[in-house]
This record gives sequence, C-alpha cells and structure tokens, in this order.
Amino acid sequence: MAVTRENIGKVREATGKSFEAWVTWLDSIGARGMPHKEIAERIGKTGEASMWWAQTITVAYEQEIGRRVPGQNCDGDFSVSVNKTFWRSSHDVFAAWVEFNADLDRVDGVSVVDEPNVTETEKWYYWRVRLSDGSQVTAGMNKTSGEKCQLGIGHEKLNTERMIEPARAFWKQRIAQFGDVLSPDGK
Repeated sequence: MAVTRENIGKVREATGKSFEAWVTWLDSIGARGMPHKEIAERIGKTGEASMWWAQTITVAYEQEIGRRVPGQNCDGDFSVSVNKTFWRSSHDVFAAWVEFNADLDRVDGVSVVDEPNVTETEKWYYWRVRLSDGSQVTAGMNKTSGEKCQLGIGHEKLNTERMIEPARAFWKQRIAQFGDVLSPDGK
C-alpha cells in the first residue's frame, strides 16, 4: 500500500482524529522504538481505527519519522501494485490472464525462475511467479458473480527504491496490453 498525503488526509474522516493527532499520541507512547506490528496493534486497541486504518496510520507514521520511504515494506524491501477493472466475469478474465502470460519468461529484463503458480480459493484467483532477482509477482482477482472485476498485480521484494517506477511502468504496460487483447474493441 502506498501511503500518500491524499489518502492520509482521510484519517480524520475514518477515525475521528487527524493524522497529526495520531503522531502526537504515538510519540507519547514511545512508538518510535516499537516494531511495526506493535504500533498497528496499539492503534487498533484504541478502538478508534479499524485494523486497515491502523496499518495505514502505522505506515504513514513510519514514513513521517524516517523509518521507511513510500513503497518500502516494514522488512526493508519495496513493492509496487497496479490494478485494472474489466467488464467481464472474473473467471473469464483470470483464465485469459493465465493464457496471456503462458510464454512470459522475463519481467522487465529479469528472468522468470519457474512456471507460474496458479491457485484459487473460495474467494480469490491467484497467479504467482518468482524472478531471478529474488522478487516475486502476484496477480490476484476476487471471485465475483457479476460482469465486472478488478485484476490487481503486486510486484514485491524489490531490492531498491529505484526499482519501483520501472516495475510500475512494466506492469501498467503489460496490463494495458492484456486489456487490448481481452477487449480489442475497448469494451
């Protein structure tokens, strides 16, 4: 999740407390010395923020105090995500995504290590691939019954911040090409 000033501005609406008030409170409980998980748990235990918002506030706080930069996970790696909505059933879109990527052997010049792993749960479809640089890609889609679905691609375990924008550009282009193949008429 990329925390930005735009979405952190929604903290007050979601929690009744501004981000600045959360920072003051977190500093008062010694959060600068706490690991990520403990900070999020402490926020959640206040009852003022859902766990989703607790994570968002924690990430923003860690950015605020210089512990991490945007796009960096709490383990020090970087990640990027790209999403696109399609006006087709999730089953059809996911099957087409798997077929579209059947011959994928490189991601922005980095070799794919093994065949993609395709799994599904009761609620989700997943397509995963590991790359030779140690990064990994997961495409996921919620199973829906309607004719609209969203494909989300997450490229994780990027080694440096400099890898974020090239990875984002690659996946934006790849998902656009997929959209062109899936819906040549633009629908």
